[in-house]
Amino acid sequence: CWIMSTKSSGPAGADKLPADVAATRRFAVLDFAQVCIAVAERDIQTLEPVLDVERQGGVGRAAGVLRAEGGTCPVHALTSDLDPLPDIPDDHHICVVLRHPAGNVGIACRDVRAVDAQQLVLSALPDCYAANATPLRALGILGHRVVAVASVRDLVARLALCDTLPDSVSEGASALDLLDPGAVAAG
Repeated sequence: CWIMSTKSSGPAGADKLPADVAATRRFAVLDFAQVCIAVAERDIQTLEPVLDVERQGGVGRAAGVLRAEGGTCPVHALTSDLDPLPDIPDDHHICVVLRHPAGNVGIACRDVRAVDAQQLVLSALPDCYAANATPLRALGILGHRVVAVASVRDLVARLALCDTLPDSVSEGASALDLLDPGAVAAG
C-alpha cells in the first residue's frame, strides 16, 4: 500500500458516503499488488491458505480453484488495476473467500486484517469516479495508507466482466489510478 506524504485532517466527504459503507462496523483489509482493498467483514466466508488452492482448472481467468466447506470456488490473484493474473504470486499466502449470492469467490492476498470502522478515516469517492464502472465505493486512510473500499457484489461483477473480455482488450484508465502516488501527492 502506498504511504501518504500528508496526514488527513478529518473525514472530508464522509457525509456523502454510500449508506452501506457508512453502516459497516468492521472491514477486512486485503493487501495485494501494492494496493489495499477494504470489504465489509460480513462478506468474508472464510480464510484459507493459498497452499490449498488447486492451480490447474481455474474457471475463466481464475488462477485456481479452492475446495472448501463442501464446495468449490474460483480463486483470483489481482493486479493493482483489479485485473486477474494468470497465476498466484509467490508472496500471496492467504485466500480470502468472499460470500456472493452467485457463489463464493476467492481472492489471493499477501495479507488480510480486520479493522473497526473507527480505524478508517473514510471519504466519498470523487465525483469523477462516481460515473465510472468501478467496484470502489469510498476511500479511506488507515494509519498512513490509502485504502479503497469496495463492494463484494461489484468486485465479483468486475471479475465476471474480465472473464468475458478477450486478453487483447485494453480497458483504458483503471479506477485504481486514483491511488497512484503522484495523484495522491498532487491532490
